[in-house]
Parts: sequence; C-alpha cells; structure tokens
Amino acid sequence: MSFAAYPRILTGPDGSAYFEEYEHPTTTREYVPGNPVTMTEPFDASGFLIQRLQPGDFQAWHTSPRPHVAITLAGEVEISVGSGEHRRFRAGELYVGLDLTGQGHETRVIGDADWIVGVVSLDEQGSLP
Repeated sequence: MSFAAYPRILTGPDGSAYFEEYEHPTTTREYVPGNPVTMTEPFDASGFLIQRLQPGDFQAWHTSPRPHVAITLAGEVEISVGSGEHRRFRAGELYVGLDLTGQGHETRVIGDADWIVGVVSLDEQGSLP
C-alpha cells in the first residue's frame, strides 16, 4: 500500500455514508533543492484547527461540516458510517471527511484519553483528495 493511501468518508446515492480506500497519486520531485522526494501534489486548504474531545464523548449522526482531513494527534476515535462499518483511528492516522449530505457518520472517543485531532479544512473550490 502506498504511503499516500487513506480512507475517505463519502455519501452514496442512497444517502448513507461509507468508507472508501483512496490512493492519492504521487510524484517524485525536488521539494528542497537538491533533494528529490516522493510526494503528493498540495491540497488546497482554507484553515486549520485542533479539537479535543474527552473520553466517552459521542457525536450522534452528523455530516461533515466541510471537506476536511482529520489527523489523530493523540487518543483514539471510532467512526461509524451508514453502511454499518466502524473504523478506529489512532495517533498518526488520518481520514478525509467528504460526507457533506445524507445521514453522515457517528463519532465516539475510545478509551481513557482525550482524542486530540488536527483538522485541515479543504478549499471546496480546489481539488479534493
């Protein structure tokens, strides 16, 4: 699996959210002069915030307020989608929320630690990952 593969939450034609594995295209080029690296093209972003949810916090069915990348910095969360699938995300893991309509997803903090998440809001006018 590519280092640039990640799950996305999308809305299906029936309004139910589902997970899809997405492998973002990569290219090799110089990011720092003289040092070629393999990387994705930049995402168009419009903001960044850090959220904290506490142990036991639960958010019932909701859609993503805007396209975003959620990167778990600490703790663990479980995301449930309308297809019945549940996935857990731990520190260093990310997902892309694109379920802007329909039933959305549920969010539950797992364990005894806060879930700290960095959220990058994606520019809806740009290309979405």
